[in-house]
Amino acid sequence: MTKNFSKLFFLILCPIIMFGQTNHTLKKGHVSYLSSQNVYVKFDGTDGISKGDTLFMEFNSSLKAGVVVENLSSRSCSGKILEGITLKIDDVLFAKISEDVETVLETKFKLTQKDSLQISNFKKVRSTESNSKFRGKFGIASYTNMANYKIRATQRWRYKLSYDWENIANSNFSSEAYFTFRYSTYQWQDVKSNLGKALKIYTLSFKYDMENHNLIFGRMINRNVNNIGAFDGISYNYNFDNNEVGMIIGSRPNPSDYGLNFKMFQTGLYYARTDTLNSRPAQSSVAIFEQTNNFNTDRRFIYLQHSNFLLENTSIFASSELDLYKRRKGLVENTFDLTSIFLSVRYSPIRLVSVSASYDARKNVIYYETYKNLADSLLDAETRQGLKFRVTLRPLNKLMISGNVNYRFLSGDPRPSKNYGGNISYSRVPYINSSTSFSFYTLKSNYLDGLIWSLRLRKYFFDNLLSVGISYKNVAYKFVNVNSELNQDILSFETSIRLFESLYCNMNYEGIFDRTKTFNRIYVNLSQRF
Repeated sequence: MTKNFSKLFFLILCPIIMFGQTNHTLKKGHVSYLSSQNVYVKFDGTDGISKGDTLFMEFNSSLKAGVVVENLSSRSCSGKILEGITLKIDDVLFAKISEDVETVLETKFKLTQKDSLQISNFKKVRSTESNSKFRGKFGIASYTNMANYKIRATQRWRYKLSYDWENIANSNFSSEAYFTFRYSTYQWQDVKSNLGKALKIYTLSFKYDMENHNLIFGRMINRNVNNIGAFDGISYNYNFDNNEVGMIIGSRPNPSDYGLNFKMFQTGLYYARTDTLNSRPAQSSVAIFEQTNNFNTDRRFIYLQHSNFLLENTSIFASSELDLYKRRKGLVENTFDLTSIFLSVRYSPIRLVSVSASYDARKNVIYYETYKNLADSLLDAETRQGLKFRVTLRPLNKLMISGNVNYRFLSGDPRPSKNYGGNISYSRVPYINSSTSFSFYTLKSNYLDGLIWSLRLRKYFFDNLLSVGISYKNVAYKFVNVNSELNQDILSFETSIRLFESLYCNMNYEGIFDRTKTFNRIYVNLSQRF
């Protein structure tokens, strides 16, 4: 009687314990590969990790959410990096593994068939209740610009909403979105007459999952052809074994304002395959696209993409586009031209050393939103394309040293671009207990000679509830073709406050000073995660 009562008491108490307090063990993994969209993490085994779980990184003696798991294999997983998180090859991430209810019960008691049925039903209820997962972020930001010369003082507002909702109401439907609404106060009348000037929808899609296939409609980026960018329309995907085939029907966003433009219709077919060798994944995909302008065929091309971790401690990513048909200045050309290529290789033989090389010959990036100052915009434009090498060393636990070289030579340039730079950072400076970094970059292109260097210091207070940073940057650019110079001192102050568990406030001041002019920018942002 006492034994049966004990079993009954434990069965009743177990759900209360499980929902009131969860026991976890930490499973350690290492970042093995980084792409533009995803991070890959290698474990000894992925038992206990599920799609939708969060991986954590160690941050000032506590755990901070860093990655959401999207795909799994027997010894690795891949997922999205959360906003505000920066990862590098060989960084350590942890998965929280929950203790299994059935294992606990069977260890403590010898269960009857009736008890097992109750546990099975209980597990089904828990599975149903946790099937739907929602993550989102809402933010309000203000940008104020002021200067001591003849330029209008402006204030810009930016509202941001993003979410990822899996299995809505425990159904097969999922949705994700990311859009912003931004405007300057003096442009409000223009915004009311043309909402598209302020509203930018970068992603808004709905997915319906079936057993081996899914249907997605809306604005999306397909991971098998991610360098194609976003499109509006329908994507159908069918999976069998290690293969995936799909079809894309829709239109490209309007290049002027990123709005809808159904006249830029496009269709595409793709095939992708994922294989593993010694638990190391390799994924390849090929697609053919036809794009139109005003419903007349404008371009037909093949898209190729490949990524793998087949070599030990090495990750490779490559993508390219081959034009088969294009219309230029009203003339039709049937051709076979390599018009875009990107290749990236990372090698990390030990945790203390990481070497990477990349070649980028993709088209120029269009920024629909950017808040970079002139100096940083020129640096970004000069270093994105071309051949790039980077070496990162960690001689001490808290010390990181990196150096990079960039070379680019385009047809028509009077001279090649040769750029190099470096960074030294230390996470815990003795006595002041703060992180500091020093970086520099030299630029030598067909129109610009320059040097930019900066010093940054950041300190955390009250168990990381408050952080304060200060930085100084010196810019010395000389434009060789027009005999003009840009010399600036840039001073920045920034602070971040965690008001509640998921409510953050960030404030930043940037002052740009040259010989006669001063330009000030004040940034305030309030964001809520949910």
